[in-house]
Amino acid sequence: MRMVTWVRNLGLGCAAVLLGGLAAGDANAASMTVNGWTLGERVNVRSAGRTGWVNTAELDVTYDGRDGFSYCVDLAQNIGAGTSTGWDTLSADLSQSVLRAAWLVDFARPQFDAILAPDSEAAAWGVTRSTAIAGLQVAIWEVMGDAPGHYDLFGGGFSIASGGASSGVMNLARDFLGELESRGLDEFETSAIWARHANRQDQIVTNPIPEPSSLILFLAGSSLVGFAVARKRA
Repeated sequence: MRMVTWVRNLGLGCAAVLLGGLAAGDANAASMTVNGWTLGERVNVRSAGRTGWVNTAELDVTYDGRDGFSYCVDLAQNIGAGTSTGWDTLSADLSQSVLRAAWLVDFARPQFDAILAPDSEAAAWGVTRSTAIAGLQVAIWEVMGDAPGHYDLFGGGFSIASGGASSGVMNLARDFLGELESRGLDEFETSAIWARHANRQDQIVTNPIPEPSSLILFLAGSSLVGFAVARKRA
């Protein structure tokens, strides 16, 4: 069974964003096993002039002998369950886009438990783990497709088609991106690595899940304002 993130016949070119800035000798061949995944909500995305519905997912992986999880940074290729070799292990800071994707994983992923707590306002509005996974994945694709200061989920190099994502996904993605822009990357360090492959979907891989940060304070305020606005408009 294959977990296909991008509709195969669309052939979107996210990889072109990733390749800039690589230097010879940065890569070390590694193996990765995709043990399984937790699916997020499906979203309808635009990139490279194409539009299509795609899966989102958090992958459960073993990378070079270490268990962890990963998110997609490559809309152009597919990935499936099982073990593959030939992975290049690259530092996330070789690409500013990938470094921002790593920031999102490090700071947003640890907040899932708080966002999904039974007594949280987000949970009361029907936000599920699938919503949170999709919100984080959409934010990652946005930083891969557009430059800082130009993040727009409805335009630019990557965008969500009209009606292409739930309000929960959109609110979380906006909040994660807003926090990234307000904090910036000054003094940011990450243990996440950029796993790149010639014919499999590139990933941001991290292990273990980072400790929660003060981002939770942001989510407790700004993100839930978004849900309130959505309800008022409805």
